[in-house]
Amino acid sequence: AYQEIGDYPKELIRLEQALTLCAVGYEKTRKAEYGALVTPAGMPAINMMVDSVLQTRTLSPGQAMAIVIEPPYACTGNLFENWVRRGLDVRSLNVDKVKTALPALMDEFGERVVFIYFESITNPNLRLVDIEHILRINKGRAAILVDDTFATSEMIQSLLIEVDAEGGDRSYSVDMTMLGLTKGMSGTGDIIAGSVVAKKEWLPRLAENRGSLPESKEV
Repeated sequence: AYQEIGDYPKELIRLEQALTLCAVGYEKTRKAEYGALVTPAGMPAINMMVDSVLQTRTLSPGQAMAIVIEPPYACTGNLFENWVRRGLDVRSLNVDKVKTALPALMDEFGERVVFIYFESITNPNLRLVDIEHILRINKGRAAILVDDTFATSEMIQSLLIEVDAEGGDRSYSVDMTMLGLTKGMSGTGDIIAGSVVAKKEWLPRLAENRGSLPESKEV
């Protein structure tokens, strides 16, 4: 969907294809089950995900809730504080309390929870989040948004983690992941970019919410 733009830079197309390949492997990339979008930086990538998810819900202002598993990266924490000022009810949940507190939150607030956000490996605390456990608790109710920046797709392919529902009639998986490319792409800190890799059904809405493209010279 996002490659139909006539003047879309070829450099970005190649980069987005490479990011998808790293995140989900050759077969899913070939079948176009997933896709990637590059953003001007990492924080716009998170905003793009949040905007896209909120637009799928019809909740009135103040009703939409997000669960953020902490501790998040400092800039990400500041970003969600801005979302609170815009009316999003953000509940922070310490990574050590996920197994006990997350089920209660999901059962109490039900459809109000529009997404759960966390880093697969927290930066800089190096806490590993149990993605499978979160998927089992969530049961497909809220969108699952994962920041794989610190882990990179070389260590964790969050989008490929699946758990079977009770009865085995369906499975649950992560909806989208983001990568801050500013440090990791070149290793020398001389570029600024971010990206989101997502299931194909999210791509049109993500593209609508991306805003500006990164400069081709950056990638």
